[in-house]
Amino acid sequence: MAGRIFTAEINKDLLWLWDQRHKLYSALEHLPKALCHNDVFPRNLFVRGAPRRQSVAIDWAYCGPAPIGQELSALVGATQVFRESPATRWDDLERDCVGGYTEGLREAGWSIGDEAFTGYLLSLVLRFAAAALGPLFSLTMTTEHVGLISRLFGCSFDEFVEHAAAVMSFLQPRIHQTKALLGL
Repeated sequence: MAGRIFTAEINKDLLWLWDQRHKLYSALEHLPKALCHNDVFPRNLFVRGAPRRQSVAIDWAYCGPAPIGQELSALVGATQVFRESPATRWDDLERDCVGGYTEGLREAGWSIGDEAFTGYLLSLVLRFAAAALGPLFSLTMTTEHVGLISRLFGCSFDEFVEHAAAVMSFLQPRIHQTKALLGL
């Protein structure tokens, strides 16, 4: 089953990512810092009230200073991983989140170039491709974790594998963007 997710092409990119992780983390650490929730995605963010709408965030355990744009990696990546958005909308999700975030920074007085997108991109590939590799591989090597997958992700094992393959397909061009962005 894991072979449906980890194709030869994706494995090549994941190996590159692993080999270059120290450079990526270093680039991330040199970005400006912002106070971040670091776990904002639909299960931790709610909109309430009418006619005045309020955003309410829960689960602040990971709150703290982080590189600018890192906040978006959880919003986009966890939304995808936990099946909170259909794969057909992921490019729109990414564009809307990055656009709204950078617009909010500008409105708050930040004068930034590409730092927010850089922070997002580096954090996304490090968190959802490199760091997730071990757990994802463990979950899909055998059908031993069918019950856990059903409870956590609300789907069958086969649906989970198909979805994980779609996530990797989304991440792969972002790994290539990371290479180009950093000139590696």
